[in-house]
Amino acid sequence: MARTTDFSVLTALKGRSILRLTDLSAAEITALLSLARTLKADYAAFRGALAQRALVMLFEKPSLRTRVSFEIGFQKLGGCVTFLDHRNELIGAREPVGDYGRNLERWCDCIVARVMKQSTITGLAAAAGIPVVNALSDLYHPCQALADVMTIEERFGSCEGLRVAY
Repeated sequence: MARTTDFSVLTALKGRSILRLTDLSAAEITALLSLARTLKADYAAFRGALAQRALVMLFEKPSLRTRVSFEIGFQKLGGCVTFLDHRNELIGAREPVGDYGRNLERWCDCIVARVMKQSTITGLAAAAGIPVVNALSDLYHPCQALADVMTIEERFGSCEGLRVAY
């Protein structure tokens, strides 16, 4: 069955943070997954989509797949990435979380954060005037949830009627 997606629904995501999966509507999730499938098949048409854009990644937890996915993906689309390792000094320990957000918004276009506490990512998003993406907190992992749904759909064709346990 051929899938047709109205990508115009994604324009509503411009400038928005994704802190929980419930921050996205069903239509936005459908469109995001369709776009992800398109990019996975061949990202060449989007090669310069993030030119002159900068991503800062703040990680309080170790990562392989999440870090590489964001870092390489952003770079393949033309953007630059800075990784800030906060495994030894948590965000907010040296200066308030809000100060991080207000400063980073001046230098970058998006923050991806993998944090110990949801309150850290919520504080970053409240302070920064740029999108903040939750790459894992103690409560939510929306990017992993989206990737899981995409994998299930690739393997089974649909999530309809399937039971998933974590």
